[in-house]
Amino acid sequence: MQLWQEVRHAVLVDGQSVNAVREKLGFHDTTIQKMLAHPEPPGSTMSTPRAKRAIGPFLTKIREILEADAKAPRKQRHRTKRIFERLRDEHGYTGGKTAVYDAVKEFKESRRTLSVPLKHPPGEAPFDFGHAYAKINGVMTKIAFAELSLP
Repeated sequence: MQLWQEVRHAVLVDGQSVNAVREKLGFHDTTIQKMLAHPEPPGSTMSTPRAKRAIGPFLTKIREILEADAKAPRKQRHRTKRIFERLRDEHGYTGGKTAVYDAVKEFKESRRTLSVPLKHPPGEAPFDFGHAYAKINGVMTKIAFAELSLP
């Protein structure tokens, strides 16, 4: 941001030429023109995230492996490195391992569930009430009940 302001100040206020600023700071002409056109850096111009070209067709296979691992014992689950090796050796994946690592991380984060522990301080207990059906003397009857759980 400070460099952006220096370029704008040098050209617009001090009256230096674009060529002088380019030689002094080492920027390309188009970069300096962008700096002069906008008072602040415009930020990212991507409207949608880049397509995952190399890993895209293999995302379903990664999902299948990880879903099968959820049912397997903990010691028999695939590590990310092994998933990468399987994709490369068995399915012809030619991309990098970082893309596989990112895809596995993204999938695991999407499957993660959050839970809030239920704690009650000493001397307090949760209390609830509701209705249920019970068979009394062979007849189904709707009854009201109350429940007190001591932690």
